Amino acid sequence: KLTQLKVLKLETNKLTTVPPCIYSFQNLTELNLSHNGLQMISEEIGNLTQLQRLGLDSNAIEELPRTIGKLHLLRKLYIVG
Repeated sequence: KLTQLKVLKLETNKLTTVPPCIYSFQNLTELNLSHNGLQMISEEIGNLTQLQRLGLDSNAIEELPRTIGKLHLLRKLYIVG
């Protein structure tokens, strides 16, 4: 298990969905999913309560889940284009 993982960079990997296991990495402080083919982010993003930086730019995401509001430590959110 990668329970102590803090930074996960998966940009430019042609992902169309977020692998569900990512939402269990509760110690993540940075998650970069930029430049993929994502159309949605699961409500489970709210489980990543330690996130400080979240990169979602250059995807096809039209709406963010409500649970993103649970990310109280989030300081940087990249969502352009």
